[in-house]
Amino acid sequence: MTVKILKPPQYDAYIYLGQAYYIPMAQLEMLVGRSMNKTYRAFIQFDISKIPYNANISSAVMKLYLFKNDFPGVEKNLGVFQLVSYWHEKTVTWWNQPNFVEPPVYSITLTNEQDVFLEFDLTDLAQKWMRGEAVNQGVMLKMADEATDNLIGFRTKEFKNSLYWPALEVIFQEEVDIYVPSFEVNQIEDLEAGADWDYSLAREVLALEYSYVVKNTGPGDALVVIEYSPDGVEWVRDNDTVMVPAGEARVLPPLVLSRYVRVAYKATNPVNPGSLTLYLQGRR
Repeated sequence: MTVKILKPPQYDAYIYLGQAYYIPMAQLEMLVGRSMNKTYRAFIQFDISKIPYNANISSAVMKLYLFKNDFPGVEKNLGVFQLVSYWHEKTVTWWNQPNFVEPPVYSITLTNEQDVFLEFDLTDLAQKWMRGEAVNQGVMLKMADEATDNLIGFRTKEFKNSLYWPALEVIFQEEVDIYVPSFEVNQIEDLEAGADWDYSLAREVLALEYSYVVKNTGPGDALVVIEYSPDGVEWVRDNDTVMVPAGEARVLPPLVLSRYVRVAYKATNPVNPGSLTLYLQGRR
C-alpha cells in the first residue's frame, strides 16, 4: 500500500449569505455555520491527478484543523457535500456558489472541540473521482442547521504555518496492468486417404499448446501419424502410427517440441479409401 498526502489543496474558500463580491484578500480561515445573522459555507478542492491513474483507493481522509469554535455549548452537525459544478476561490460568492448533492457524503457532530484536526472520510467519493464516475469539483462544508448560532473555523492553505494546512490522505495500491494475449487456433482440413502416404498442410506451432483430432467418415480405415520439422523441409515421423477406423475419431497428442508439424495419412486398404477431417486446435 502507498500513502499519498495531497497538501495543500488546489483551492479553499468560504462564502457568506449577503456577500455581494468575492473576498479579495488571502483567506486565512474557512468559516462554516452561523453568527451575527450571517450564514457561512466553505469549499475545498484537492488535485487528485497526483494519484496514479490505475490506483485502487482503499482510504481517502480529509484532515482540517479546527481552530475556532464560537459556540462550544451548542451541538453542531457538520456535513461534507459533493460539488457538481465549477467554482474558483477568487470569484466564488454566495450568489454564484456551485451546485451540490444531497445527502452529505460524510457528517460529524461537534460540541466543544477546538484546536484539533478533524477527519472526514471521503473514500467513496474519491473512488468515484478516480473511476470517472464523478467529476472532481471538490466538496462543500455546511451545517445541517443554518438558522442557529454555531460558527466554527478551519485553517486554509494561506495560513503561515503549513502544519495546519488542509490535507487529503489517500491510501492506495497501484493495479499492475498485465496483458495476456489471447490467441486460439482452430484449423480444419478435409483429406482423402489413398494408397500412398500423403500429408496435411504444415503448421507453425512452436508457441502453441495444441493437439490433432482426426475423424474418419469412411468408408475405409486409415493410418495417421504426426511428423515434426525444425525448418519445414526435413521431417521426422513420430514412432506411433495410429489406425482410425471408419466412423471413428482419434486424438493425436504431440510428443515432440518442434517449430513445424503435419500429419501423414493413407488408407489401410488401397481399394477402400477413407475420408478424413483433421482438426488442429491450440492456444497460446
